[in-house]
Amino acid sequence: MAGAVLLVGLGPMDGHLAAGLLLGLLTLASLLLHECGHLLAARASRVKVREIGLCLRGSYIRREPARMPFDDAAIALSGPLVNALIAAVLWTAPGVGHWLAIYNLVLATSNLVPLPGSDGWRAFTAWNRNPADARSPVVMAGDK
Repeated sequence: MAGAVLLVGLGPMDGHLAAGLLLGLLTLASLLLHECGHLLAARASRVKVREIGLCLRGSYIRREPARMPFDDAAIALSGPLVNALIAAVLWTAPGVGHWLAIYNLVLATSNLVPLPGSDGWRAFTAWNRNPADARSPVVMAGDK
């Protein structure tokens, strides 16, 4: 709806530019909502969050480690879950909404791949960690 309001009265090329700018802003919002998913899960697990941010490499959250591996895994998986929910809600939306749904689906699935620095990696390592191990503070996403 907001995209339609922005596009009224613009020529065809201006409409594409406006749609692209809108998609860019909504992409940033998706990244921040992803991090808010981590934040909510961390708070539910009583884990202190020191910083949430956005940089050229993506969004990130800096937090203390959870006391239990299950909590660390839940915190790691909550960001991709938020993106999957956004994708599900917007999947049948027209235009920019559908593109945003596709972006969020890609963001969710790519973050679940257990590669170093990804949420999937953090969940995988959390499940394979001994709860008695000493841990250093956790840096999510960009690993600045």
